[in-house]
Amino acid sequence: MRSELRKRAPCKRKTQGHGTVDIADDIITEDHGSTHSGGLTLQQARAVDLLVMGKTDGQVGAEIGVARECVNRWRNHNPHVIAALNNERLVLWQASRERLRALGDKALNVLDNALDAGDTKVALGLLKLRAADPSPTGPTDLHGAVLELAQRLQIDLLIKTLGADDDSPILQALKTRWMGSGQGGA
Repeated sequence: MRSELRKRAPCKRKTQGHGTVDIADDIITEDHGSTHSGGLTLQQARAVDLLVMGKTDGQVGAEIGVARECVNRWRNHNPHVIAALNNERLVLWQASRERLRALGDKALNVLDNALDAGDTKVALGLLKLRAADPSPTGPTDLHGAVLELAQRLQIDLLIKTLGADDDSPILQALKTRWMGSGQGGA
């Protein structure tokens, strides 16, 4: 499996006016600058920050000097990046939840007053907002990201081996058992 990972097209570092230069592309250990904490290079850490801010793979690649495909590969196949990205998303989600909780007392007072005045629209709006805010999912540590990636690769290999389509009831059952949901793959 490791040799299969090495056969992927190399990420290319963009240079100003001089074309591109190939960079070794071992998905887990590709080196795009000095190593940062958590097994990420400085470019990968910056990519995580930009992706969390909502930038596209192309925008991130342009800003940090690598091809869009490289950012996409990191985001979907590099367990260090997957874990860091999931962790940053969780941190942002938790911060927004805490802020919402802090506003909860004020909102409840307004709701109390609105309900006393007979305004149920406000109460229903808040209930819908709270119900529609699920927790982000996905591993936030390297070990969990590697396991999830391995499970996705196993599912993809099984689909290719069986020649089955993704809607097959058998594959859906396997995905549910392996991934804990009806969805798998990248």
